[in-house]
Amino acid sequence: MRSCGSLLFTISNDYFCLCDPNNRAECFRFDKMADQCDHCLYGGRCLQGDLQDRTNYFCHCPQCFYGSICQHNTRLLSFTLESLLTGDLFSSSARIEQLSFVVYLLIPIILFLIGFINNLLCIVTFIRPKPRQVGAGYYLLVNSITSQLSLFLLVLKIAHVLLSTKGLIMDDIANIVICKSITFLLSCSTRTNYWLTGLTTLERVYVTKYPTGLWLKNPKIAKRLIIIIFIGTFGSHVHEVLYHTVVPDPKYSQYGERE
Repeated sequence: MRSCGSLLFTISNDYFCLCDPNNRAECFRFDKMADQCDHCLYGGRCLQGDLQDRTNYFCHCPQCFYGSICQHNTRLLSFTLESLLTGDLFSSSARIEQLSFVVYLLIPIILFLIGFINNLLCIVTFIRPKPRQVGAGYYLLVNSITSQLSLFLLVLKIAHVLLSTKGLIMDDIANIVICKSITFLLSCSTRTNYWLTGLTTLERVYVTKYPTGLWLKNPKIAKRLIIIIFIGTFGSHVHEVLYHTVVPDPKYSQYGERE
């Protein structure tokens, strides 16, 4: 049994049944061979409607998958930002659509502004020579910059999702370039933050255990480790640009515009 708006439906080998909230069912006999199509992803069952119209079809998705072509899923650690937002953006209620658009755009902008104040103060603090006499000063300075960059990329990512799902960005090549580049840079910047925070913690533990130790506190060592982290992080995420595929939703004219 699956849900579709306020309706429930089920599919057997020979019948397609719709059940409304009043527990009334209406079943239709269909030809399995004539009504088959191949639009659905991840093993979804494709049912063709109007045989003369390739866009008139329905996907019966496997468990944990949803979307017009089963392109979204809710498995552990496998959901995307698009899958979290598109449900509300394509609501049957115009008011919910408009409210969702505004809320999803305002929240990251507010986070960006709050983060900007915090990171700006950190940059002003650690850009001075004295805090950078130890490696942690360099880690925290670069971490403040990359943290603000991550928030900026998050705003761009959400703005791109909102605009593309509403059909405001129609060019295929532009969508692919923007989607892949922002996703790649966002992944790299956030993971760089993790490494820099980890190195800061490691240095503090080192100083606590070896108060007179100088090796890990050396600013030259910190600079080299920062360069290694950037090269390693960006290099390990190149596959996101090369192999990840952008899947347009054929239920909309291109990347979200409704037919």
